[in-house]
Amino acid sequence: LSTSKPYTNNFNNKLFCNQVNWFPLTIMYGQQPYSMGSHSSPMPPATSQSSGGGGSTSFDSNVLGLLRNMEREDLQKLNDQTIETLISDDTDLNKLQEVKLTESATNRSLAEHNLSQQSRIEQGRRALISAHKEAADLGRHHRELTSRLSGGQQGESLETLHSLLQSACLEAEEKSDSILDQFQSKRMSLPEFINKYTEARALYHTRRAKTDKVTEISNQRIVQASSAYRTTNMPPAMPPVGPFGPPPVPPQHAAMPPYYYPPNYYGGRP
Repeated sequence: LSTSKPYTNNFNNKLFCNQVNWFPLTIMYGQQPYSMGSHSSPMPPATSQSSGGGGSTSFDSNVLGLLRNMEREDLQKLNDQTIETLISDDTDLNKLQEVKLTESATNRSLAEHNLSQQSRIEQGRRALISAHKEAADLGRHHRELTSRLSGGQQGESLETLHSLLQSACLEAEEKSDSILDQFQSKRMSLPEFINKYTEARALYHTRRAKTDKVTEISNQRIVQASSAYRTTNMPPAMPPVGPFGPPPVPPQHAAMPPYYYPPNYYGGRP
């Protein structure tokens, strides 16, 4: 064996394969090959370079071991058909070829399945984008309604509560009147009437008191708001009158000055 000119055959890649690695086989001819005789050096041993760091493989022991033990005449007789026969007779290589075909078929099946699911995946992707957009719009609308509700709730809370209490008070009064009508028409016994009518009237008076209290609070807020409005919108007061204004009016209890007669009036004093 030498390394100057590779031996070419129709095995395409000129590689022998074991379970982990590909070993280049370069069988040389045209020069003096290695021989196992006494006048030549033995063939250098082939080593296995598996990823796991193990020893020689079965392919190494079968094929390469057979090549090492060949004489020079046998090596010169090697041809493509003989090498292909050696390769095809190796059991481990045949198993690797079967594994390769099985893995290729599995990968091809998975690829076809993935391609068949492409339309469904694209449809789901579009549906997800649409749902995300709709969720964003609903969230924005919810925030707008929440802000609008929080802004108008302060001004409308008392009015809404007053209306609800009035409706509840009217409902309790109608219920008590209905119980009274049933008792007057003798459709209800006296103990039952006392229990139900007392409970209904107590509920009515409770709701009536709450309604009156809410009305009072609402009126107080209206008065405070109107007072604040008048205080804020009143025109400024007139400035005080200066020293050059009209003279002060004398009080009514002041004594009148004595009447003065000028001289020579009507020819003298009266």
